[in-house]
Amino acid sequence: MKKDKSDREEIKKKRDFPYADVEMKSSHDEKSESLNEDPSLVDVDVPSSVSTSEDKVKLKWWPILTVGFISLLLMLSAYFIGVKSLGADRYKDIINWLKDHIGAELAMFIYEYLCDSLILPLSPDLVWMVGADFDWWKTILIVGTASTLGGFTAYAVGILFDKIPFIRKFTGKIEKKWGAYINVYGVPFLIMAALLPLPFSTIVTVAGILHLGAKKSLPPCLLRYVHAVAYYWLFKTGLLLI
Repeated sequence: MKKDKSDREEIKKKRDFPYADVEMKSSHDEKSESLNEDPSLVDVDVPSSVSTSEDKVKLKWWPILTVGFISLLLMLSAYFIGVKSLGADRYKDIINWLKDHIGAELAMFIYEYLCDSLILPLSPDLVWMVGADFDWWKTILIVGTASTLGGFTAYAVGILFDKIPFIRKFTGKIEKKWGAYINVYGVPFLIMAALLPLPFSTIVTVAGILHLGAKKSLPPCLLRYVHAVAYYWLFKTGLLLI
């Protein structure tokens, strides 16, 4: 009975409104066509320009690695040539004078911290020209700690830069150009900067400017201790050979 009643109501509805289904279908088709023609009408979350370009980002690693290794070779060559020219005895006399009169340990810490926390036209690895003649554990502890703290500071400086309206004009250009690269390759890039003679403070500062998460940015800074171990023994071995 209920089914018969329902059928009769359906027949009556179609008789009274014969074009209802046609109008509804037509309206639906028109809406679909308008959405196809104008995608802006679709109510979806549109990702940022950085996110949409991430799939197209490709970074060539070999040029970066080549620059790092060439820088290391040039620095080691300059060190060995300099010590050879001075003579090993003269070199040790200079180091001993620095230890007795300047407080070389504190000077190494301050120099390394400033170079790795600020964007300066100085290489933090110059410290090894002095530190290679110190006790290995003391030098690695001093330089590794100063460099790691410098990386933490550089990241904080980058975040601060992005909050200053005047500097924000420049950081906006950096974000537009490098944002996608940092989002995709940020952690590997920071690891390379921590281990190789690349501009470590500059790269960590850019990570802060572009708001790469602290959980991604800060742990690679601890690799500066590995950097310190490797560089100490590189320079120390060269000093022993000379």
